[in-house]
Amino acid sequence: MGEINRDALYQSTSDPGLVREATSFPTVPKGKYLYYVEQVQTDDGTELPEFWDDGRPNAMYNREHARLWGRLEQDGVKKGHVGVRVSWKKKYNDRGRLDGPSSLWGQIEKSLEMEGQATGDILDATTKYPLLATVKENFRVTNFPEADEWKSAANEEERVALLKQGAVASNGVQSFARVK
Repeated sequence: MGEINRDALYQSTSDPGLVREATSFPTVPKGKYLYYVEQVQTDDGTELPEFWDDGRPNAMYNREHARLWGRLEQDGVKKGHVGVRVSWKKKYNDRGRLDGPSSLWGQIEKSLEMEGQATGDILDATTKYPLLATVKENFRVTNFPEADEWKSAANEEERVALLKQGAVASNGVQSFARVK
């Protein structure tokens, strides 16, 4: 067994992407999945930052909402997990449409056939009945020193290529529907 000169190790570092890869959360390809909520956390948003580090406003700042954490399945096989923030407090985007968290909440109410029922009852129901979730997968490509760029993959080949380039993948829920 060969020894390494320990003094030389004080002048070397690991590959810059090693920590990111080793600690990144596994994602799933875009598609439709059964979503089984395993955990519900509620928050009034008062302790959240008003703006993100990049200057964008935080949609959950000072707003009642829930963070749902759940399992994604296809054909009875667990594929991964995803978290999503939803809000029963109506808010609009710059185009005058419901923002994402409000839209997702409305879709949950409709999917569970619980329109107009108590928020607590609806949150309880999310842990008892699956939802059909349309999940997106985005890739953040770091273009240092310029701003990061977000991309999506059209197919598995592009997905693998983006990951090999060092892009950081993340999932998000685009919509919920009733399980048929």
